[in-house]
Amino acid sequence: MKERNYYLDNCKVFLIILVVMTHFTGPFQRVSQNFLSFAVFTNAFYMAAFVLISGYFSKRYDFIKSIKTLLIPYLIMQAVCIFVDIFITHSSNSLSFIYPKFTLWYLLCLFGWRVLTNYIGKTSWLIPISILISLGIGYVDGINKAFSLSRFFYFYPFFLSGYFLEDINRILKWKKPIIIVASFLILCTIFFYMHQYGTSSIKGMLEGSAPYSKYGINALYRLFAYGLAYLMTFCFAMIVPRKKWFFSYLGKRTMSIYIFHGVIYQIISKATPLYDYINKRWELIIFMVFLLFLVWVLGTKPFVWLTNKISSFPIERVFFRKVREIG
Repeated sequence: MKERNYYLDNCKVFLIILVVMTHFTGPFQRVSQNFLSFAVFTNAFYMAAFVLISGYFSKRYDFIKSIKTLLIPYLIMQAVCIFVDIFITHSSNSLSFIYPKFTLWYLLCLFGWRVLTNYIGKTSWLIPISILISLGIGYVDGINKAFSLSRFFYFYPFFLSGYFLEDINRILKWKKPIIIVASFLILCTIFFYMHQYGTSSIKGMLEGSAPYSKYGINALYRLFAYGLAYLMTFCFAMIVPRKKWFFSYLGKRTMSIYIFHGVIYQIISKATPLYDYINKRWELIIFMVFLLFLVWVLGTKPFVWLTNKISSFPIERVFFRKVREIG
């Protein structure tokens, strides 16, 4: 039996922690430069790294499995979010499944990336081609939140980068003491720059969720964002530990953490006064510890079991068996 790659598990754990912390500190980012700087810094690479890892694990394509583990969870969690919006937070009356709620764009895009990549061929030339397409797509004002098309094209090069990465050891061979130290210093330098000059506009630009016109930029900014994301992802990969740690097991449970934390955030931020009572430094520290606790809770067996149930919808019994031939 092949030994589990704890390095990739560790990468996923640190990334999901950044995802949760970035989302849950959203209200603070509007009033605090420190939290805004943190969000600008994380937005520059964390989803790019997550998508790259997803691409690495997408080499074995199964159309039915992709529907069950990505499309069905998207539809179910989208319905849950719509219910929350209408009956709990009273923030929206939209019943649309065209516009993914909050974090659910990732599920829809990952499904699309897997299907598209299976049909357009398997050549690494797709990476620069996808970047060029993304640079051009940014000029299309109609590209916005519908089906998360803007993010679909923006992050597709990272998916392909992971997909065509034959062996993770090609990255790990660079993991030497001097490279690790240099990577840490580079990330610290970038964070310092973000703290000095980071703005909400830059944060939005790095999310790839809207056309250039929204931020008054052009393709050169997106090209720079790609270079920055690849650099930061590499630096991040260098400083993540390779061996098994006490938290490594959460690496195989990131899906449950990802799909449920968004719903919890929406409820807490819109239906409770919690954020109104967090003002002092010690309160912020407690809140950050709470977020680490939340990551652990959402990675426990009950949430993993529920995620597995959502992802095991018997689609073969519902649709014609010939649908497998589509893949």
